[in-house]
Order: sequence, then structure tokens, then C-alpha cells
Amino acid sequence: MNVLSGEPNQFGVTSIANGELTIDDIPPPNADFWPVVSQFALTYDVYSLHPNERGNAAQRALEKFRRLKQLPGSLRALRTCLFFEQRGWRHSVGTPEGEDLAYIHALVEAIRAKVVVNTRS
Repeated sequence: MNVLSGEPNQFGVTSIANGELTIDDIPPPNADFWPVVSQFALTYDVYSLHPNERGNAAQRALEKFRRLKQLPGSLRALRTCLFFEQRGWRHSVGTPEGEDLAYIHALVEAIRAKVVVNTRS
């Protein structure tokens, strides 16, 4: 099965390929994490798309953001990081706030910027 076929993925959310992502698909600035950003994050099912990805790069990206306020440069990396943030918070007892929520919103805004200028690499 093509994981980017527009059919529901394993999370029950319709997958959206990077090349098909539009501004209308991206949550508004400062959207609530549950359910808005969380649902959007699941439109890029990293487990199916990149089965060897285990979140190490996403963890390094988070650490770099905390130190330097820098984000990954590619749409794939940004969406991968957002996906792993969703998975981590899904298994947490809380809701992201403060610096954690700022990172998540920064990922969403960087994704939006890539789509606006049609830089999807």
C-alpha cells in the first residue's frame, strides 16, 4: 500500500505527501497542540515512510533548537521532528507548554514557510 495515497494511515489520519502539502493543511499560528497540531503531525507517518528512522535525528534537532534556536532545513526533517514530538507527547501525561510548545510552533511555522515558498526539499 502506498502510504501517501490519500487514504487513512495507521493513525486514522489521511497522509499528505510533502509535494501535496498546502497552506490550508497547516494549522494556524499558535494552534492548540491537542487536537489541531497533533492531527497535522500524523499526516506524515514517519514509521511507514522511513521505517529505519528511530527519532535520533529528531532528538538532536530538539537539542539544537534548545541551544541555538535553529531548526532543520528540509521539509522532510521538519515534519519528521513534528511527528516524533506528537508521538512523545501522545505517550506523556501532559500537554506541551513553555519551551516545548514554542519548539512545536516553530516547527509548524518553518513547515509553513517551506510551503509558501514552495521549497519542499
